[in-house]
Amino acid sequence: MDYLTWTYFFRRLLKNPAYYHLEDLEDDNINTFLSSIVSGKIHELEQSYCVAVDQDGATLVPQILGYIASYYYLSHKTVKMFADTMNPASSMNEIMQLLCDVTEYDEMPVRHNEDKINEEMSSSLPIRVPSFTYDSPHTKVHLLLQAHFTRQAMPMTDYITDLKSVHDQAIRILQAMLDVAADSGWLRTSLNIMHLVKMIIQGCWLKDDPLLQLPHVEPYQLPLFYQLQSLSESASFPEVLSAYSNRLDLLRKNLDSDFNERELLQIHKAMSHMPLLRVTHSITGSELLDKNYTPKQAPGGAVWVPVHADKEYSIEVKLTLPRSGKSPQNKQGGRKAHAPRFNKPVDETWWVVMGEIESGELIAMKRCGPFRGNTLSVPLSFYTPESPGSHIYTLYIISQTYLGLDQQYPVYLEVLESEIVYQMDADMLDEEEEYYDKLPSNFTSTPSFVSSGAVNSFIKKPEQAGPPGFQDSPSQNAPPGLSHNNPPGLSRNNPPGLSATTRLIAGIWEQSN
Repeated sequence: MDYLTWTYFFRRLLKNPAYYHLEDLEDDNINTFLSSIVSGKIHELEQSYCVAVDQDGATLVPQILGYIASYYYLSHKTVKMFADTMNPASSMNEIMQLLCDVTEYDEMPVRHNEDKINEEMSSSLPIRVPSFTYDSPHTKVHLLLQAHFTRQAMPMTDYITDLKSVHDQAIRILQAMLDVAADSGWLRTSLNIMHLVKMIIQGCWLKDDPLLQLPHVEPYQLPLFYQLQSLSESASFPEVLSAYSNRLDLLRKNLDSDFNERELLQIHKAMSHMPLLRVTHSITGSELLDKNYTPKQAPGGAVWVPVHADKEYSIEVKLTLPRSGKSPQNKQGGRKAHAPRFNKPVDETWWVVMGEIESGELIAMKRCGPFRGNTLSVPLSFYTPESPGSHIYTLYIISQTYLGLDQQYPVYLEVLESEIVYQMDADMLDEEEEYYDKLPSNFTSTPSFVSSGAVNSFIKKPEQAGPPGFQDSPSQNAPPGLSHNNPPGLSRNNPPGLSATTRLIAGIWEQSN
């Protein structure tokens, strides 16, 4: 109340009370009027899950969605829409529609006769929109994004300006959407949001060949890159990049018929700057492990790492950038991504995610980057399962800016009974380090690059997934344990062993330097 008396609103209220439906300027009436405004807004924030009123009726307690809305400068209506609409198996189509429907795009201009232009655009785009909504700003945003992914020419310069306005807010909105999904522990939904972010930055559908991210390359020219004997048509993007690494002569030999020398040099430069990361990881924890325990062998030369049940551990992920070329750098030394179809420079950043595919649960997540050297260390805290036995977590290294460069690693955990809790001091830490030194150095196994053709290649078969159309149905394609409702052991609040506070500490809000 005291704060309101120092605002221009309060001065206008005193000068023109009738405009605000205030009968007179009696002190009691003014207090009643202001109190009704405050109580009404608090009620709105409560309905949007942004704040809660304590039992004393006078204390406001901020909630997770309130923090997210404040951090990303979003309307409380937007985060409420995220919480009410998303589910553990939200499809790409649903997420894209949700992005377009947010309050922040209410003011997208639909000028005179643009409804007819929108209708004409819609006929050539893969995803149909309701025919009676061509004059809606949210439908226009949907059509602009589709045209951006399809690389379709805009009908007029005003639409180019409008697309830039969409880009200006899209990444920030999706980051907030990701934090809401991650806080709920939804693995598949979170990964789909990450895919949509890179689609917007690169201007490609997820099913498109990642080589289309290179300058001047059109779909009909893609076979030229696969003429090397060492490459098959199913070769991954990293394999193609490696084959042409520091081999401008090979690139010139295969592409000379379609590209001039200037274009070839630009293509080679972009390929040389693609970040092919080397990833290693190791697990440390606060529990003293039984040094007499002999680790079991796991597939791919890995081992089952022994850990105690329902305890907090940390996986230290080391990302190494072995490329020799230097990307453009900002004043702080961060590398910029090659993203000519995005309206402003963007840093090369990554998400490090740990999840369990079987249950569809996101265990921990951290946003990191950009590189300011050749290495980046990312500690990720997580809780082990409550039940003893063999459990497989999956570690994902997801690029925010590039398609086709994502990696995933299995993390094999042999969960042991935790009947006696050992608290380690400095001397015990040395003993644990000696124990882990006995483990094979290659227990991290070989990375598997995630195909860009599937929305989530580990959840759905490639032939079932991917735009255009995003016709995947959550009810039909959900993995075991995932449904429109919550998977077993997963509530809308927090997964077992992780509180909201712990999840924040685990990295939703932190950005590693």
